[in-house]
Amino acid sequence: MSLFRAIVYDKNVTTRKEDATVSGQILSAVPILISNDFDGTVAFYQQFGFHEVDRYDRDYLIIRCDGLELHFVPRPDHDPANSWHSAYVRILNVKALTRQWQDLSLSKEGIPRYVPASLKPWGMIEAHIVDPDGNLLNLGAANEEFTSSRHGPVEDN
Repeated sequence: MSLFRAIVYDKNVTTRKEDATVSGQILSAVPILISNDFDGTVAFYQQFGFHEVDRYDRDYLIIRCDGLELHFVPRPDHDPANSWHSAYVRILNVKALTRQWQDLSLSKEGIPRYVPASLKPWGMIEAHIVDPDGNLLNLGAANEEFTSSRHGPVEDN
């Protein structure tokens, strides 16, 4: 079962009708983020279940986990502490994802970091990953999937 949900418009894939608002067949949207150390980026994201798909010398890196694909390009003048690069990813099961990553020994502050899922005031359950280059992945799901108490960590009941 895929924990990430990519909204796919394809005649061979079932999608929710309310998602099908574009007349073309959009296959996916892929963020292009910054990495000045492709080997380090691959090693970091492997903790979260990603694997390297392709690499084009030192110019382009592609990694994937389930339905989520991330692309990376180098930028030597990039400062991770001042990075504004990010992507918001809707996922199906935050509880399973959080359980899968609960033993990671990453800080909840600084760069890099992993912040476990919690209920946000805007009604989403979100977890956050910040990689060594300061790229932020917001991972979120709608609140109705959970039975956790408001504003607390997502726990298995």
